[in-house]
Amino acid sequence: MKILTINIFIEVACLFIAFLMLKSDEKVFWKMFIPYLLLTCFTEIYGRYLGAFLRQPNGWLYNIYLIVEIAFIHFILLKSIQPFFRKAKLFVGISLVMISIIYFFESEYLQTVGFYNTTFKLFSFNTIVLCLLFYYGFVKQDNYVSLKLYPPFWLVAGILFFYFGGTVMNFIYQVLTIEITPNKTIRTYTNHVLILLLYSFWSYSFICRHQTRKLQPSLP
Repeated sequence: MKILTINIFIEVACLFIAFLMLKSDEKVFWKMFIPYLLLTCFTEIYGRYLGAFLRQPNGWLYNIYLIVEIAFIHFILLKSIQPFFRKAKLFVGISLVMISIIYFFESEYLQTVGFYNTTFKLFSFNTIVLCLLFYYGFVKQDNYVSLKLYPPFWLVAGILFFYFGGTVMNFIYQVLTIEITPNKTIRTYTNHVLILLLYSFWSYSFICRHQTRKLQPSLP
């Protein structure tokens, strides 16, 4: 059984692109993608090693990573929404408080065995709302923006596709469990597509960031 799955390969490829495009970026926001993606790859590889090779529970690992994921995605959305809404910190803060309460409740009172799905569902829903808030502000702005060179647009697009798709999958879970190839269900292939969309959009945003910095060296 192989350690590197399709999803892990996509994540490693995105990490490689992030390193090439962002290693010399002076802005902390962009450089943070490199350690985040490195942690993502490590979590996925170690999680697969625990589950597929050692046959041990790996939910605890993903629950720890979920805290980092929640914090980082909200950080991205905060920085993306701020140019359009003065109350961006309030919106993002409310979302974080709601998710934190559910995470604590699920760990302490529900004592969920395995991955914290309830927390992830709320996180996904809140993320979708915040993404739509970004696009509402983006569309309503008066300034002209070239989409093909505007990194936040592609960052948020990847996030929206991934978490919206994941939310839809939770509603039609039974349909997606149908096996279409040996040991591969519709859910498996759908998840591959969502992962590909997320990290393809992110990779393109890194390239956009690199290009705009070359064209405008003084860009913050």
